[in-house]
Amino acid sequence: TIREKWAYFLEDFRNYESHSWWFYSDAVRWKSNLVGWEVFKSSPWWGVGLGDLIDEMHLQFFLMDNIRIREYPHNLWITFLAGSGLVGFGLLNVALGKIFISILKHGRLVYPIIVFIYFVSCLVETTLLTSLGSISFVMISLLASTYAGDEDPYNRE
Repeated sequence: TIREKWAYFLEDFRNYESHSWWFYSDAVRWKSNLVGWEVFKSSPWWGVGLGDLIDEMHLQFFLMDNIRIREYPHNLWITFLAGSGLVGFGLLNVALGKIFISILKHGRLVYPIIVFIYFVSCLVETTLLTSLGSISFVMISLLASTYAGDEDPYNRE
């Protein structure tokens, strides 16, 4: 329930400063975003490379907190900032923005809502970096572009 989730979050937050946070999933997510932000600040223009990001995160977790943990930032935008810098982040947002605007202009209302939900999920997860997230995003985008402007998609003559 929401009450249980809120209680867990509060317990997690109270334990964050105790350095036992790596036993709590929400705290690990928050910490991974903070570490990812520090990685981005070290290479703001080009990033450290998406292929090297997990190793850099591992190193930073070890240097900052003396633990060995391999985590990406739990935020797609921070992941792209740290991995590909402002250049890659800008290109990603231009591409996603063009897709969203195209779907918004030509698709039915349900498709922009679904794409917007994908973008919101990227605030707490690297949704579009997973196979399932990427495939489902492409499928929704293809469906939206296929049925763009059709009054009745089931009556195609």
